[in-house]
Order: sequence, then structure tokens, then C-alpha cells
Amino acid sequence: MGITAAGSYQYKHYHRLSDKCQLMSCNRAGVNVDYFTLLLRTAGLTAIPYPRDISNDAEVLEMLGNGTVDVGWFLKRQELPWNEKAIFTLPVTAVTYGYIVTEDRTKMRD
Repeated sequence: MGITAAGSYQYKHYHRLSDKCQLMSCNRAGVNVDYFTLLLRTAGLTAIPYPRDISNDAEVLEMLGNGTVDVGWFLKRQELPWNEKAIFTLPVTAVTYGYIVTEDRTKMRD
């Protein structure tokens, strides 16, 4: 199963993403991208990079809110207007910042 992942290039010094090193397509994208990839593999998921550069955080959040992407990450504190569109969560080890996802409304089986 694949999920569409996006992150802005606004913080290149944190994750080293660039035109030559796209999400999940290079060996040294930075600890956060490496950790994200490891989490996806552990969950049996594959990340599908969003095919276009995203230059600001607001655009990522809007894409999460309307379902264009499934998960994203960026440096942003939690605020009510942001929380109305997406759920913020930290990675288990809190490497440097968190991932954000939309709320899962799938019913769980007992």
C-alpha cells in the first residue's frame, strides 16, 4: 500500500531535500527522511513522493486538508487553525520535528 508524502523545501538544512535529492530518492536525504522511510517500511507502506516542489508550509497543510497528500512534515507549532485541517504528531524518537497527517476515520475492529 502506498501513501502520498509531501514536505516543503523551506527547511532544506533539516532534511537536505533539493532538486537533486527528492523525497525517498537519494541515500543521504537527512535523518528525518531516513527515519520516515524506516517507519513506512516497518508498517509495510511505500511513500509516493508528491510530484511537484512545494515552497511553503501553508500549501502542505492545505493539501493535507483536502486529501491531495496523506502525510507531510515541516517545522510548525500546533495552533488551532492548523489543527482543524490536520493532526500533528511527533515521531517516536522526536528526531527534530514531527509529521502531520489527516485524521483517520477508519473504524477499528475489536
